Amino acid sequence: MRKIYLVRHGDPDFPDGIKLCIGTTDIALGPLGRMRGALAGAELASAGLSGVFSSPLSRACQTAGYISPGFSFLEDFREAYEGDWEGLPFDEIRSRWPELYSRRGSDPGLLPPGSEPYGSRSSRFSSGLSLALESTSGDIAAVSHSGVIKAFLGGVMNISAREFMALPLPYGSVTEIWENGGVFSVVSVGIVPHPTLTDGLCETLMSCAGTPPEVISHCRTSAAAADELCAALKCSGIALDGGLIRSAALLHDISRTLPEHAAVGAGWLDALGYPDQAEIIRRHMDCPGDSVGEAAVVYIADKLTIGSQRVSLRERYEKSESKCMTAEARCAHEARRKQAYGIAEKINKICGKDIIQ
Repeated sequence: MRKIYLVRHGDPDFPDGIKLCIGTTDIALGPLGRMRGALAGAELASAGLSGVFSSPLSRACQTAGYISPGFSFLEDFREAYEGDWEGLPFDEIRSRWPELYSRRGSDPGLLPPGSEPYGSRSSRFSSGLSLALESTSGDIAAVSHSGVIKAFLGGVMNISAREFMALPLPYGSVTEIWENGGVFSVVSVGIVPHPTLTDGLCETLMSCAGTPPEVISHCRTSAAAADELCAALKCSGIALDGGLIRSAALLHDISRTLPEHAAVGAGWLDALGYPDQAEIIRRHMDCPGDSVGEAAVVYIADKLTIGSQRVSLRERYEKSESKCMTAEARCAHEARRKQAYGIAEKINKICGKDIIQ
């Protein structure tokens, strides 16, 4: 018996964020798509794969590269051509084909005009799997697209187009099937990888997001400060989730170069399936509440770091105050300073000493 992991590629980088109907249209991954590829790679790192095979389209190849840099191309894993809808924005499709678009809402098995038939998709994908299996001797991964993966699964599961096209297959998801004597059986469909956020994986995610090296360095220093605060609180009887604190501190500025970076970073982590880290990242710029919990520790650790240098709260706010050029800015700065000192005072009181200056 051999295991086959069918991996759907990560999120494409649609131009101007406008979603298109893409089959053979070649669009590369965006930051979130690259992060999904990294999570799939981490999830399958211990699978002992004897081969990784990919569709030749960019979004699949990039995803496959996170699983194994030595992956191979298979033309049969290319996505299906979507006919008259290929490459068009969904708003335009809805406008030009209102009846068919509406019907597909209740019957996802309906095909766009001129698109590749399901039978062709399934047989083509099956041929690709046969080639991949013949060239290897162990378990493999095939990185491809929802249209052809679903058509293939429909044949294996003996279900209708309406049923197999409704199967959940999110971006970056992994479907496990087994092969035994040429017979396939489906074990799981569309499982989103959720590996533990180790230091290495956090840094990989930041690299995928395009986080600058100096920001990554800042995040490392903040994480070290958060570790120290967490340890001090633990010694004083406050047991917090150290792994959550460290991963959130490492990732808190993952989208630092973008507007509203706290919200953007939190959105990414939410989409990737890490809501606890997302909530801490969302709140790291402002007062995270009255309680001394994981969010408060990451919040203060960030304030104890300028660039990659550890500083005191006094140094932090003296430096930032010098940048306030208006009365309004100085007023807002003072409010932030009071928030930070308020949380620091609570932590110091719990620990019985001034661990935060």
